[in-house]
Amino acid sequence: MIPQKYPLMHGVLAHNRDCHSKHPLAFCLTKIKNFFAFGTEAEDKYTELAQEEDHIHWSFFRRFKMQLYDKQNEVDKIRTFVLHLQEISRSLMLESENGCLMPAMKVFSKSIKYLKTHSENHINSKTLCIRPHEIDWVLTIQAIWTDHAKQFMREAGNIAGIPNSRLILALEPEAASIYCKNLPVDRIVCSDGKSVLKFFHLVPSILYWTRRFIWQKWRGLGWSKVDQAFEEFFSDIVGMETMEVFREEDKLEYLSLCREFEMKKRDIRPDSKAKCTIRVPVCLIERLQDVKGMSLKEVSSSNKSIVWVGDKLRLDAETAKSFFTEASRQIIDHISGIFEESAVVGTEAIVMVGDFSEFQCFRRQ
Repeated sequence: MIPQKYPLMHGVLAHNRDCHSKHPLAFCLTKIKNFFAFGTEAEDKYTELAQEEDHIHWSFFRRFKMQLYDKQNEVDKIRTFVLHLQEISRSLMLESENGCLMPAMKVFSKSIKYLKTHSENHINSKTLCIRPHEIDWVLTIQAIWTDHAKQFMREAGNIAGIPNSRLILALEPEAASIYCKNLPVDRIVCSDGKSVLKFFHLVPSILYWTRRFIWQKWRGLGWSKVDQAFEEFFSDIVGMETMEVFREEDKLEYLSLCREFEMKKRDIRPDSKAKCTIRVPVCLIERLQDVKGMSLKEVSSSNKSIVWVGDKLRLDAETAKSFFTEASRQIIDHISGIFEESAVVGTEAIVMVGDFSEFQCFRRQ
């Protein structure tokens, strides 16, 4: 029986400014490639360094988890018959936001090492009599990852100081489904909001439970699709060339814009008629002037859904909601396909898990 109440560790990492428990996947190394910060703290430190123009030789990695999936797939297609898994994994390089290259194994192992050390320090601060060999570590991974990527993560955990005997890899949606097993319903469709949707049948009257998986590895669902829609919206306004120059030459301000939208998109609600206000970096305004010789007001004068007020862009409610349209449509289409299967007839409950499920626009649809 899974315990219904157990102590959880909150607030281990630096405070997250948007008050959400999930921290950004960001990682910062010093000039001599020593670990410095993780999560929100890493973003803040890199921003501070950039403002002082002292960030050139530091390394800042962001959202590198999906890079592993992308690069493993690319390598698998090209070199499957040439190199063994270990050679492939250890040859992978990740590019930081400021153009620095570093072995992916080093980035992941240092991140895991930091989280492990931080957790151990937290346990010790509570004077809990728990010895290192009594702790089992669970690393969650996305369901779309290949077997090569999973093996890569296990090796990274070993390098971080976690022996195989104490290390468990768990698929994110499966971890959520373990909890769902105790819910008072018969059938559940479980989506991690990113890649995999699956159905399982619960039998509350017996001690074991069975699952039937109906899943399709489908990339691009969830928050990344929303972010993509937002960036395409900006590209339509200022032009692809301007956006590309801004992304490559003003990485700090580009990161600032992404963080601004990350906070705003959680507040976009399906029944709201209020405008969404987003601060636009001055650098983007300057890049537009350099590339097109026009101001933001001039290039957007024909777009009635937006209003410029100083350095702020105000979007009407429908435009803000439209960022969720494509992601929601794809997920709904995928779920509709699942409901055509005879095995799921009679399903009465859908459980959404993952950060994307927090968005009201998606939940309503």
